[in-house]
Amino acid sequence: MLSQLADRPAGFICRGQDSTTVRDACRGENALSESPSGNESFRQFAVISTNRNGVAAGELRSANLADGSGDRCVSIVLCTRNREAQLRLTLTSLQDIDFPEGWDVDVILVDNGSTDATGDLLRSYRLPQARVRVLYEPLPGKSRALNRAIAIARGSVILFTDDDVRLPHDWITGMVHRIIQGQADAVVGEVQLAADLDRPWTTKLHRSWLAATETIDRTSPERLVGANMAICRRMLEKIGGFDVALGPGALGFGEETLLTRQIKDRGGRVVPAWEVCVEHHPGNARLSRKSYLNAAIKMGQVEAYIAHHWNHRRCLPSVDYLSLGFAWVRLCWLRLGRRMTCRREDCATPTELQLQKRLAKLRFCLVERHKLPHYSRRLSD
Repeated sequence: MLSQLADRPAGFICRGQDSTTVRDACRGENALSESPSGNESFRQFAVISTNRNGVAAGELRSANLADGSGDRCVSIVLCTRNREAQLRLTLTSLQDIDFPEGWDVDVILVDNGSTDATGDLLRSYRLPQARVRVLYEPLPGKSRALNRAIAIARGSVILFTDDDVRLPHDWITGMVHRIIQGQADAVVGEVQLAADLDRPWTTKLHRSWLAATETIDRTSPERLVGANMAICRRMLEKIGGFDVALGPGALGFGEETLLTRQIKDRGGRVVPAWEVCVEHHPGNARLSRKSYLNAAIKMGQVEAYIAHHWNHRRCLPSVDYLSLGFAWVRLCWLRLGRRMTCRREDCATPTELQLQKRLAKLRFCLVERHKLPHYSRRLSD
């Protein structure tokens, strides 16, 4: 059975597979720890992934929704890795939000292979208003950790956030009510960079690369943001979860961007909830020139990955090599002309970041062109 699942092509979703059979076949391979009642823990077995997103479609369907309270059963998912200090403040913020009376709220915290005291902090965390479960995912990758959480989530709506945010009091109701009322399949909320992290040189581009949502279309959002988003569980079941090649621990970014395209491709509605704002505290290190340039490289690689595997963009080596050389010359000329400014302020200008991203995208396109696309071509292509 395991060999049959492992041989499935990338992007395959296990339609109609008996989830019990799959789970039995995989028993003992991957173990989860969770607290089904109170905070007592026991061992539950997960399945080996059978699709591109690192989770079996059958397992997404096997979570027990019957014991929830219908549409008012919400799961909150937060993944973390070696972020004890920031995580502690985020968990304190989670304690202070309003938990709607009569709602069944399920909180799932995932330790993605931390080597500091993050795991101890998660295991000691308690919420009197909600059921808290802690999972351990040893393999690095936020998308993989998210998929493990989705597989056992009980809510009809899954609410996502990050380990370095501060949440508003009305976070739950503000983010999920449009989905519960049937007005949306996914909701993106506002994310603002903490005021103490703003610098004289920061632009909309700089802030958006730190998850701020000010550059997203205000009426028809083109992407979700993991720090503040809610998604209908049934839509996640159709898609199969997040692509494990994307996100922190893999290419670095883009897991929400691809997911948004997959939702819209299936006719899903993505709507904003800009009135629900979380405050992002990524840390001063993310503001350095080196950090931004590294982010530009990762974002370029993500764009190349999505262009090849999702959009089926055809790579033309002669054209791409020419574009690569032109972008490299422009970037060198720009850095020569602004060398002293960048060194003095430890900043990277938007133009430099865009050129660095384009270079990385072109290089990665030339690498990915030899691979078969992970997703089948769609009728709209």
